Amino acid sequence: MVIPPGALDLVPMIPIAAIVMYGLVKVSRSPIGQALARRIEGQALGDTEDQVVELEEQLHSLETRVLETQERLDFTERLLARAGDRGARLRPAEWSDTPDAGIATPV
Repeated sequence: MVIPPGALDLVPMIPIAAIVMYGLVKVSRSPIGQALARRIEGQALGDTEDQVVELEEQLHSLETRVLETQERLDFTERLLARAGDRGARLRPAEWSDTPDAGIATPV
């Protein structure tokens, strides 16, 4: 049996072709490959618009919650500031221990 002279030139290409095919299979099964498949099918554009609308709604909801939290924080800070001012104006009561009752009472 005679081997044609150009046939042996393709033998080194077999492992290279196998590696390329393996890589294509791995990429096609990855999230990137699935996204490319959806884009080729034409589904990606509609899904993207729906996702944008959903994300905008979530963003608006989060902005509302942050504003409410800021208002509550401001209110709490005002209450604490007022309580601090009142506490600074009041003098602490002088306490004395009574040995009979065992309870501290103001003098």
